[in-house]
This record gives sequence, C-alpha cells and structure tokens, in this order.
Amino acid sequence: MTAKLRPVRGRLDSLMRATRVPRIVRLLLSLTALATAFFCFTPTIAMAKGKTVALVVDGPDAETVRAAIADAVPHGTTVADAGTFKSALVEEGVRIPFGKTLDAGARDRTVARVRKAAAAVGVDGTLIALVTRTHKERHVRLLLVATPGPSGDLEDEVVQSAKPTKDDQEKLASSVGTALVDYRGSRAESDKTPTAKPAPAADEASPASTPDTGAPAASEGQQRADTESGPERPHGIVGHDLVELALGAGAIGRHFGYSVVPSSSLNLRPYTVFPAAAVSVQGELYPLADSHSPVLRDIGFIGYYSRSLFLQSNVDSDAGGTVSIGTTATSLLGGLRWRTMLGGEGGTQLGISVSYTLQSFSFNTQGTAAPTDLPSVNYQAIRPGVDVRVPIGKLSLLAQAGFRACLSAGDVALRFRGTTTTGFDASGGLAFLLTPGWEVRALADYEGYFYSFSPQYDENAMTGDAYRAQSAIDHNYGGRIALAAIF
Repeated sequence: MTAKLRPVRGRLDSLMRATRVPRIVRLLLSLTALATAFFCFTPTIAMAKGKTVALVVDGPDAETVRAAIADAVPHGTTVADAGTFKSALVEEGVRIPFGKTLDAGARDRTVARVRKAAAAVGVDGTLIALVTRTHKERHVRLLLVATPGPSGDLEDEVVQSAKPTKDDQEKLASSVGTALVDYRGSRAESDKTPTAKPAPAADEASPASTPDTGAPAASEGQQRADTESGPERPHGIVGHDLVELALGAGAIGRHFGYSVVPSSSLNLRPYTVFPAAAVSVQGELYPLADSHSPVLRDIGFIGYYSRSLFLQSNVDSDAGGTVSIGTTATSLLGGLRWRTMLGGEGGTQLGISVSYTLQSFSFNTQGTAAPTDLPSVNYQAIRPGVDVRVPIGKLSLLAQAGFRACLSAGDVALRFRGTTTTGFDASGGLAFLLTPGWEVRALADYEGYFYSFSPQYDENAMTGDAYRAQSAIDHNYGGRIALAAIF
C-alpha cells in the first residue's frame, strides 16, 4: 500500500511547487490525494453498494440469533425476504434443519444447492448461522456462501455464554460485519463477470434521484429500515403460514353400544354404520403472521367442518321389518391455536389449542315407523388439544389428540338418570409437499364418547326407569384425503 501511495504524493508535490501553490494548501491537497488513493487501492474498504444477502438460522434460540445478526448487517447491505428465499431452498431440495448436510461428506452438494437457490431469487450471498448449545456455551457457526462461486465463501465461529450478554452480541456483530465487509470487497472482480450487473456510473444517475422517474432515491438507512419492517416469514411453508385451507373427501363410520345390566329392559339398540361418504374443510388464520413479535405471529384461529353425504340407516321397526331413515353426521370445531418449532427453524412443529366443538348424529324419523330409541346425539364440548408435525424431507408425519369436556350430549344422555359424558379424539397421517404452498394429506380420525349412568330399578316390584344400562360408548372414526393450500 505504501509503495502505491508514494508516486501519487510525489507527483502532486512537484506539480504544486511548479505552480507556486501556498504550502498550507499543498498540505491539504496532499492529504486529500492520499485519502483518495487509499480508498481506491483498498478493496476491503471501498465496498460496492447495494448488495443483498439471505439469512438462514438453524438451531436453538434461532429467533434471538437471527435478530442479533440482522442488527449487525452493515449499512448498504440488504437482508432478503426470508420467506421467498426459503421457498427457493425447498425448490432446490434443501431442508431446514440442515442436520449433517453441511458436514464434510455432503457439504459441497448442499452449498451448491444453496448457491442455486440464491441465484434464483437474485441475492448476492447467503449467510448461514448454525447454532448449537451446551450447558455453559452457545456456539454460532457462520458460513457465508457467495452466489458467484466458492472463491467468495467465508466461515467463522462465535462462542457465546449460555445466556446472551452484551459482550456476546458485540462478538457476533463483529464477526458478521467482518464477514460481510470482506465478502463485499472480494466481489470487485466477480462484478466484472457477465452474470453480474454493473453498478451505474456516477454520471449516469443522480445520487438524489432514480434514473427512470427522477423521484428522490431512498437512502441506505431508509432501504435498511424498509427491509427490516417487511415480512420475514417463509411463504408457502407450514408453520409460518398466514392462511391455510384444506379441502378433503373420504369415508366415516360409527359404532354405538351399551353395557346393559341383566335386569334392564331390552329397548336399548346398538348402531353400526361404515362406510359413509363425507366431505370436510379445515382452515387456519394467523392475522399477525407478518409481525416481528415472536409470540403474536404464532397465535391464530382454527376451524374444521365435516358432513356426511347420502347416508341412509336401515333399522328394525317396532311394527316389524326394517325402515330406511335419512341420517346426517356433522362435526364442527373452532378455536385458538399457538404454534412453535422445537429445535429451531425447520424442526418438529408443536401446536397447542383450545376450541369449542359440536358433533352430531341425527336421524330423520318424521313420517316413518322408526323406533324412538335410536342413538341420536348432539355433543357440545370444550376441547384442549395438542398436535405435532415431524418433517422428513418432503414428507411429514402428523398427529394430534384432544380431550373433550362435554357440556351436553343430546337424546341418549337425556334418556338416563345420572348421566355423565366425557370424550377424547386422536388423529394421525402423512403430508406430502407437492410444491411450496401446496401439499396433499392422508388422515385418519377417531372421536370416542363415554357414558356412565345411574338407573333405578326395583326387581321385586318390577318398577323403575324405562331405560337401564350401566354405561355406553360411542365410537366415531373415518379417513380422508385432503388438498391443502398454504399462504
């Protein structure tokens, strides 16, 4: 550097002496020339403006680390929309968490795919942060993947205490800032390649206006603020969605039976049907999914509705023979759900919900000779529930369970003395990602309701309640295929 600056300063001094410029002016001009030459010959400092990097954080405390890294990004570097970039990663077959895909054996292949995803969305580089924890420390491994090629890649590791401190944040900020400064400086030669867009010359556009409209251009600070205030969630990815809607079709079944005491009456009929066609619609809405609040953006509304189609029940008539009765099975659920990811971005997804449920099974006996003791029900319940989603590549395992605290149960409960009713539900299945924003699901459901009764009956006097049983159980089950759209 010194060797490059001496000829510049010597020629300038000779010129000024020949023109008899005052000494103080010569000194100021010399300092100006030295500073100009210094910035011209130092690529690390003379950084190209307007670079864009994508940010991916994997591991525990991902949100905290992501926020710290985003704050450490130097002015003049824009952080790309996380949702768009993660959708591009999925398109290239890159799943988060990375697991062992960034270890020695699979690293080159994974980095090549990351590079392709970055090129597809037009970012200059990808900053990957891999977070691991021990009892006393948190390790943040930083990997900068340059889009033009491996010559611009950088790697560093920051060791922090288990509980973040100000010093830890400063160490992380220093590492991120240094990596991006070095990266932006190393792009001086890659910008000359045909694939890079040359920056406009100083005389081609005014720094205070855009080339097309003449409107005032946003400053670097304004651009950074706009980027940070914009949405960061991945679009089309379950667990970050704003809206999810699934339409399904399948079959349902039911079995209702009693446990009867020996002396009870014989007017308690079991009921069984399978299969019966049914359709369903399920939705989720997270109004604050684009919020920067890590709690509010994951609280949303959930809903579910299903109904049987063309269901007829053939039952024995009191007058003899059988009669066909129109039958309708419906299920309705609505409530609130909170979601989170265990183990960081792309890990197992956990949901906790509380909802109000309605489930009915009714018989249209009007104008028929049907018996009056059919197991018609109308359950209303409060349902606390939990659900999990375990991603395995493009396939995900789904499971959920809930307890149903029944508020009412309908006709069956009203026929007996001392009725108590409780229930629970469970479901499981698979989801296959067709493309970001669309997946197909295969699901199996079960809802069970359990009755206990306290009938009264005097065997000697042959008097007591008309309906006498100790308990009853109502099994409802089904399976369906659903197509889900995720936004």
